[in-house]
Amino acid sequence: MNYLLVRFIISLILCLLLISIRKADAQTIHYQLVDLEVNAPDSKKTNFLDSLGPFTQPVKIFMEGLRIHSSDKRFSFGNSGFWSTVPVYSFVDGFWIGQTFDGKMDFNKKHKLELETMIYYTTARKKLTWQTDLSYLYLPHMVGKLKISGGDISSDYDVEEHLARLENSLYSLLLGRNYMKMFRKKFVELKNSFYPFEGFRLFNSFSVQWRSSEVNHTTYSFIHPESNFDQSNIPENKHFRLMPRSLALVGSMGFDFTLCKACVYNSKSNEIIYSYIPTLSARTVFGIPAGKKNRSQFMFIEGSINQRLKFTEKNTFDYKIGGGAFLYKENLWFPDFRHFGAYSLPSMRTFTDDGYFLIGYYKADTQKSWIRGSANYLSERFLLTRIKCFGNNDFSEGVHFRYLWTPEIRHYTELGYAFGYKNLARVGCFVGFTGGSYSNFGFTVSFPWLTGGY
Repeated sequence: MNYLLVRFIISLILCLLLISIRKADAQTIHYQLVDLEVNAPDSKKTNFLDSLGPFTQPVKIFMEGLRIHSSDKRFSFGNSGFWSTVPVYSFVDGFWIGQTFDGKMDFNKKHKLELETMIYYTTARKKLTWQTDLSYLYLPHMVGKLKISGGDISSDYDVEEHLARLENSLYSLLLGRNYMKMFRKKFVELKNSFYPFEGFRLFNSFSVQWRSSEVNHTTYSFIHPESNFDQSNIPENKHFRLMPRSLALVGSMGFDFTLCKACVYNSKSNEIIYSYIPTLSARTVFGIPAGKKNRSQFMFIEGSINQRLKFTEKNTFDYKIGGGAFLYKENLWFPDFRHFGAYSLPSMRTFTDDGYFLIGYYKADTQKSWIRGSANYLSERFLLTRIKCFGNNDFSEGVHFRYLWTPEIRHYTELGYAFGYKNLARVGCFVGFTGGSYSNFGFTVSFPWLTGGY
């Protein structure tokens, strides 16, 4: 129990550090390239900078970056300044030192071009890492988006539901634990998505990837600066194999559909807010054999239904049920497994995410078949919120349920309870069962304003 308490305290420390990085009154700059968000101070509220007199403008440029734009504001380009100079740290790369840039070009009201690019020197790997995303926004009424990406980066083996790089950086620096295991990926990728009509989204992607397993180049942390233990860069999964340099062609296609006559709908983003019937989703992901060595081919399909209901102004319920299977596979490599965002505490993810809090990060990942489900009930009038001091609409509670079945982890169930203040902070406790028998227990902390929800 003392161990659980220590982990809980460490989680709080990590979150407080994250708060110190991201001020509550800051504007959010989204760096999708590096899987994190960095907040720069709002210049209109920065009294400190305004008090610097003739040095105000140079300091602002250093802190917030330099930006140029056309007189009609249709074109702009700039960097993110000090806030993106050293954004992440890992045992594979060490510190990233460099810059992130972004730009946009509005051709007209229907067509826009957006650019995001980053280039960093990795202090431990001693190589450059870079990535560029070029997005073309078309047909606003269909929310059409075509994106071309390319780069040479270190990527999480869990390519879909992974940790944020900033979160993993804090774990590595403070705890000496590099939860995220990485491989090297040089790639070019094309993605497209649009809504032919309300509530129906089509999406597809295709990428060419040159991949290989990486090794840790450092194990430095604040707690063990001279650590001699060699923490390997190998995911904890019995089916994992070291991946030699290989060429992969990976594609996907799918759809989401909700009958919008029975939903509350955001017409600008085409997002379903609440729905009185479930949303149906399906996709297939496939790999085409390429190259002369280490060729891989596979295909899996999966489908799901999900729904978010609002009973009253103070009570909401959402659920998601899904499953899938590999139809065929040959010489499958670990990045192409089905991953589930399952990683043990501490964690700062939102409690309504589909992932799992108490399973080892890669233990549940499978190359066969799976069934999964989640449910979340959120209320401002439940248990503690019925007490007078907590019943002022500033506090809320949540009950959370997770289920997962794979050939490797059979009938895993996770139950949790969370209590929070507004959208600022929430504390939760979770208990896990495998095959009906108790397996583990833990605490976690979430900051909804950082992660976009409860």
